[in-house]
Amino acid sequence: MSISDIPGLILPRQVHFEDEAGVDYLPMPSAMSTYRAPLLPEAEDIDQYPNVLESMRVLATGFAQISETENFSLSLDHLNETERRLVDQFLGEGEVSIVVEGASNCHIQESVLTGVWSVHQDTGSQQQASIEIGPVPACVLLTEAEDARIEIEDESNPELMNARPIIAEVIERNQNHTKAKETHVINLSLLPVNEADLHWLGDKLGYGGVTILSRGYGNCRITRTKLKNVWWVQYFNSMDTLILNTLEITDIPEVACAAQEDMTASQERLQGILEEYA
Repeated sequence: MSISDIPGLILPRQVHFEDEAGVDYLPMPSAMSTYRAPLLPEAEDIDQYPNVLESMRVLATGFAQISETENFSLSLDHLNETERRLVDQFLGEGEVSIVVEGASNCHIQESVLTGVWSVHQDTGSQQQASIEIGPVPACVLLTEAEDARIEIEDESNPELMNARPIIAEVIERNQNHTKAKETHVINLSLLPVNEADLHWLGDKLGYGGVTILSRGYGNCRITRTKLKNVWWVQYFNSMDTLILNTLEITDIPEVACAAQEDMTASQERLQGILEEYA
């Protein structure tokens, strides 16, 4: 696999500007996503679809049912197309999108309520729709990466600078990783690496079937490699310039997870929405 085939993985490009004093600097982010209340259905519309309001009430109880190891999931398979569209209207569209490829393909969209995810799963023989509450959707963690062995060739490559010691560190950290261990981050932006290094690392690490895009203060693109606990995390400013390029050895990068305080705020917002239909 070529690095250009890895979804969401982009080689760095540096765009510099020069002020009148001749000092170079990177363009800074100029936009940030904030909470926007969804455009709610009219009460008379909801009255015609009691299953929608009941689903939202059940969803509101789900926050109290999640734990450190288990999310809350609400199936939408019993709803018709119109009812599902109204559920989508209730939840709105947030800033995180996820694609999971494997035995079952998942397309996931976070709602405007942080930690509330719309999950569409396609197993080939059937399609399922659900709403999930949790820091990160379960299928992201349950999908198995290839976890293949990576061989580092003995022959020399004069174009490489530091790719070999970097990947040796990645392999060693991945082999010794446990859930109890803290995330180990290799900041490629601070290391002397060239384009040949990045291409070589991309070819060796490959793609592990999970791509996450978080649109907040700029964009963050997270790609799992074929090593089970190794993720390529790239931060871009609002001009889509790569400003931070890292490899993370962890179960799931923290930036991909909804924080507990944000989920508490989501619970309060959903309860506030439902009060308008009381």
